[in-house]
Amino acid sequence: MNIVLVFAGYDQTAGAGVLADARTITCIGAHPVCITTSFVIQNTEGVKEVVYIDKDIIKKHIDILDIKPDVIKIGVIGNKDAIKLISEAIDNLKPKYVVLDTPLFSKNDTPMFEDIELYKELIIAKSTIITPNIKEASFLTNIDIKSKEDIKKAADILLDMGVKHVLIKGGHREDAPGVDFYRSLQESFEIKKEFINTRNTHGTGCVYASAIASYLAISNDVKSSILKAKDYITTAIKQGYKLNTNKNSWGVLRIDKG
Repeated sequence: MNIVLVFAGYDQTAGAGVLADARTITCIGAHPVCITTSFVIQNTEGVKEVVYIDKDIIKKHIDILDIKPDVIKIGVIGNKDAIKLISEAIDNLKPKYVVLDTPLFSKNDTPMFEDIELYKELIIAKSTIITPNIKEASFLTNIDIKSKEDIKKAADILLDMGVKHVLIKGGHREDAPGVDFYRSLQESFEIKKEFINTRNTHGTGCVYASAIASYLAISNDVKSSILKAKDYITTAIKQGYKLNTNKNSWGVLRIDKG
């Protein structure tokens, strides 16, 4: 069985984090192995607090691993101790691919990171693919992204950090909502699908990145994995649903077989 090792936070609504990752990976046809880095205390209106798992617990989970992952997928990491441990795990496990989602802020703007410079040095530089949204790409590159040209500049900066493939998600694009931008040293292109105006988007970044990781794990190349994952996430958003009747709440995606 093709294995995806996940490092991410725990979301009790199961809309995001390791629960959503595991559901996505299983549905697409790989096997998830999940190490929780934090407890993200939240409800359907947003994140209230992030509690980081003790470094010794994370280390025990890593040290006891007796599997060889094809892909490592990374979500919320947390503090600098977790950054160092995950960086060492990448070095020791030597997966074929590392897919880095960058949930640096929750939907209600709660920060979910510490020591961004160490994160760039030890995690971004070792990643195969990074999948920030517009806000995250702006934060990581210090570019106020307003246009396609800004996105290209941000992608180039991320490539300069050492990552091999950049996918900047377009859900928050002002010039072309929902249009993603892919760039590597070899090529670049936009990915255009139907833009779905909905609040049922909680966990979109987690599921998108996990879908990419899953398609890579079952032997697709990078380009095919991204395009298949875009189709997957578009369908998941289209079929999303709310967990309650509160008008201020965010709904979740429907995660089905890929």
